[in-house]
Amino acid sequence: PLLFIGERSFSARFYSQGRAQLLSWEEFTQPFGHDQERPFVNTYIAVHEDLFKQMKTIIQLPSEPLYTNKRYALYKIEY
Repeated sequence: PLLFIGERSFSARFYSQGRAQLLSWEEFTQPFGHDQERPFVNTYIAVHEDLFKQMKTIIQLPSEPLYTNKRYALYKIEY
């Protein structure tokens, strides 16, 4: 699956035919604070540049994104 954290652009909704999911920052970080099973294994996440630094304090992201544009970086969570 593809998750957008915080906000999802119109083009993401349109071109994924509604399959790109949107999670708020709170929804995304909740499972990581309670030693629960990681629900986002083998998931692609698109992170807005404003949230990237906060996200790196919560989960381990690869050092390089798979793709970047002016607003988002795309990562794959594989653990």
